[in-house]
Amino acid sequence: NFTGEPLPIKFRVPSVKNVCAVERRLIVLPSTRPSSIVVRWGDDEVIETDSEISASAGEIMEELKYCVYDESGKELALGGIYSQVKVNWTNKIDKEMLKRGFLPSIQVPRSISESKYCEVSLSGSGSPLECNCGFTIKPTAGKLASIACTPSSENILLTCESAFSLKVYCADRLGNKLENLPEDFLERLTVEGVGLQGKEAKFS
Repeated sequence: NFTGEPLPIKFRVPSVKNVCAVERRLIVLPSTRPSSIVVRWGDDEVIETDSEISASAGEIMEELKYCVYDESGKELALGGIYSQVKVNWTNKIDKEMLKRGFLPSIQVPRSISESKYCEVSLSGSGSPLECNCGFTIKPTAGKLASIACTPSSENILLTCESAFSLKVYCADRLGNKLENLPEDFLERLTVEGVGLQGKEAKFS
């Protein structure tokens, strides 16, 4: 109960019957020690603990900020806390940056098949406090940068006119395959080549 209202408490000695119970009124106040860390990214987007964050592969996540709160939810000044802040994605930490409430930038993995777990924690003198915020970064493919084609059959007669299928793969600048293409992608896709009847190409 952090409302500041007095709570009636009775003290008894069960083994001694002739001792009367003593009643006192106690006021329970929240601890002013750090209790939770909140991390924000960009335009004050809150990163929830144990959440999964999507970011473009190879991107550098900047403008990461943090706040520390006590048990009552009151934000604490960072003056006596920032030196205890630790992160698991880099050993190089600018203390002045931490003092102003900023965290080091995070390098997002270059492949969408990888993920990266990041944690911000606060450690006390000699023993760690249960005060941290951990989240997982899941890379997503970036903008379309290249197109690759693969024939559906390994046997194609180059000297004969024939119909065959091509599989088209779209990737970002890092080679990550794009799964979600624009709705008008097929309408804008063209095929050109020597001896190739591109106007008769059909896309699906």
